[in-house]
Amino acid sequence: MSSVVHFWNTEVLSIFYFYSFFLGRIDSCFTSGVPLCRSPSSIYKGKQPCERRSSYALLKQSRGSVVGACSCCAGLTVAMEVKHLGGWQRPLLLASTLILVSIVYGETLTTQLRQFRSASSAALDTRWKKITGFFGNDDFYLYVCGIVLSIQIPFWSGGLLFMFLDYYNWPRWTRKYKLQPGTHEPVDLNRLKETIKVVLINQWSVSVPILIFSYFLKKITNTMPVFHELPSLQRFFIDFLIFIIVDEIGLYYVHRLMHHPKLYARVHKKHHEWPAPIAITFVYSTRMEFILNMIPVVLGPMLTNPHLFTLWAWYAFVHLRGLKNHSGYDIPGLTSSEEHNYHHMMSNACFSRSPVLDWLHGTDKGFRAYMARKELEKKG
Repeated sequence: MSSVVHFWNTEVLSIFYFYSFFLGRIDSCFTSGVPLCRSPSSIYKGKQPCERRSSYALLKQSRGSVVGACSCCAGLTVAMEVKHLGGWQRPLLLASTLILVSIVYGETLTTQLRQFRSASSAALDTRWKKITGFFGNDDFYLYVCGIVLSIQIPFWSGGLLFMFLDYYNWPRWTRKYKLQPGTHEPVDLNRLKETIKVVLINQWSVSVPILIFSYFLKKITNTMPVFHELPSLQRFFIDFLIFIIVDEIGLYYVHRLMHHPKLYARVHKKHHEWPAPIAITFVYSTRMEFILNMIPVVLGPMLTNPHLFTLWAWYAFVHLRGLKNHSGYDIPGLTSSEEHNYHHMMSNACFSRSPVLDWLHGTDKGFRAYMARKELEKKG
């Protein structure tokens, strides 16, 4: 701990004051200096409260003087300085600090990370072997049943939670996060039953047979995913990034195709029976639409032939993301569901899961105007 404090007081604070001076923010950050230190820790240790000092004075002091300043005043100085930095200056300061840390402690951190990775990899491999052993190390059960479980467990766990919120309207504080207040308070029970029925039909009469066909196709083509050892972290993230990019591009154009006048009524209109969607309407669609929506999701895994664990994680992620986007709630800490909520309201904009392709093709203009009006209403 003492070495960490010493590093903070010497290296981090020094680089901070250098950049503060360089960015020309010293005099604007403090006009009255740092408040007196009255922390219990300094009193307990018999230290005297440190004197007021301006940030410019601190900058002019030597490293030894900076070390002599108590940690609470130094921390407060840094916190207040950072608070006043501009939008581009904070990332520059953070990047500089991280570079400094990597230079000074790079070898130590690398050794510790390797040790941690080795220990965690051994623990994860042990768990994974138990899971594969549970399925009897049978690739059919691991592939078909494993993927089914990776879909069903997250989907219905999250789906039941949102159905509970929409039907019982409890807890009440969740209402403030609704994107269309006043809708589904409570949700119509008969309509909900019909939606559950359609979802189950799609999941079990369409998805599972396709999954079984996919298994035998992989056996014939000798492309069955590896499952004996977990993939490296690098391979996992690279595969996942490819899946997201391919899915994003594919979904946008497939979705726009389904909005074509010749296809919309027969293929996609059923999904838009919910202008204010609820979570499980993610899979509420005609069978043709359900199959079309599967194409972007499976195309990435077909290109990379990932590890089986990566497949499980991907399908779980896809369904949790779908629940979130259709939930009708703007969940704090997660990406906004406003775009897809607007798509269900208007049906002619926001076709992708992220705003990139909508911005590129100009299919988000109405949404941006809508959000600007909402902001004005909040301020008014």
